[in-house]
Amino acid sequence: MIDSNSITPLYLQVKEHILADIHGGKYQPSGRLPSEKELAAMYNVSMITIRRAISELVEEYVLQKKQGKGTFVTKKSFSRPYSQSALSFTEICRTNGMQASAKLLRREVMPAPSPDILKQLALPEGSRVLLVERLRYADEIPIVIERNCFPMDYAFLMDLDLERQSMYQLIREHKEVDLRPVIGQRFVTIAKADARIAKYLKIRESTPVLQYVGLVWEMLEDRPAHTSYQIGYGEQMDFALCF
Repeated sequence: MIDSNSITPLYLQVKEHILADIHGGKYQPSGRLPSEKELAAMYNVSMITIRRAISELVEEYVLQKKQGKGTFVTKKSFSRPYSQSALSFTEICRTNGMQASAKLLRREVMPAPSPDILKQLALPEGSRVLLVERLRYADEIPIVIERNCFPMDYAFLMDLDLERQSMYQLIREHKEVDLRPVIGQRFVTIAKADARIAKYLKIRESTPVLQYVGLVWEMLEDRPAHTSYQIGYGEQMDFALCF
């Protein structure tokens, strides 16, 4: 804990402890810290020491003070590129300096997909498609639910580890394809989280979230690769479009 005999000033020791607790997950992004009085008692230091430590962390954009509410951990900013190249969630996380992971929610063959899905994938009536639905995390924070539908020549995805590996990387290694979104067929709208989405993203029901719908193309074969549906990017994260 705090060493009053150390040559390191007390406020710097408190600051380091708070940072360690944030990095260790004790205080989550957007989470509220104990009051200054509680922190002073916790570290056995004066209120002046606590205020100086917090003031520096606010200046460094680690913490944010909200009038009448308290001190909160600053939300991480998650930049979701909206560009010509189709980036996997893993690649997007890497550009944000974050670690991507996934939880597989559904992986199944749909014997009777909707006519709209068949039309998007340019498949004849009666075709089957592969549905893959995953919950995606950035630094262990649930960010988005993604649901993709593939033609059956992507059936090899049934046997691959889609929780610990990038799906796009696996696809590119298996098929050697150049995947890109179709210009003019990507839509971002605002929706409200239903009970299922709220449960997985750990947010309140009816919280505003972004809904992303698009189509990804195999450029070398000049045909649809998969439909793309994502919903999330809610109050846990900021969402930025980068052109």
